[in-house]
Amino acid sequence: MNKKKRKAKRELTKAYKERINRQSTHNLLVEALSNEVKAIVTNYSQNLRELAKIFEK
Repeated sequence: MNKKKRKAKRELTKAYKERINRQSTHNLLVEALSNEVKAIVTNYSQNLRELAKIFEK
């Protein structure tokens, strides 16, 4: 009986660690992508401002 409990606990711990690892990897990906999107949007809006200045003249 003790052996079964230890095995079940070990499997739960393993599943928990895998889930946490997957979640942190996901968070890193989301952060990297959001930073990339933020850079693209910033660059795009800066280009629009420069175009607006050109057409104001």
